Amino acid sequence: CTTDNYEKYRSMGIFDSTKLVDEQHLDLVRKNLGKQWKTCARKLGFRNPEIDEIDHDYERDGLREKVYQMLHKWQMREGINGTKIGMLAQALYGCQRTDLLDDLISLLS
Repeated sequence: CTTDNYEKYRSMGIFDSTKLVDEQHLDLVRKNLGKQWKTCARKLGFRNPEIDEIDHDYERDGLREKVYQMLHKWQMREGINGTKIGMLAQALYGCQRTDLLDDLISLLS
């Protein structure tokens, strides 16, 4: 991702959004994140042992369940008022899923 791209999103204020993440936002990520889930998890503050635990515990359940569990654990860790759009937006940008970031922005408008 280029600096111009980052500036575009930053100037929109998406990275600073304190709006709470809701089910619609989480569903978007759950359904589409896929193989980038580990990178996204790191951007959300997960450490490698936590990521490995999710990867191992949900091995039989498939990729979508790993993404679901990662987001669920993020919500549990941050608390009911801690999961902000800005944090999710930065994570999506950080794992180079600007397509999902654009979809997230569309959901907000």
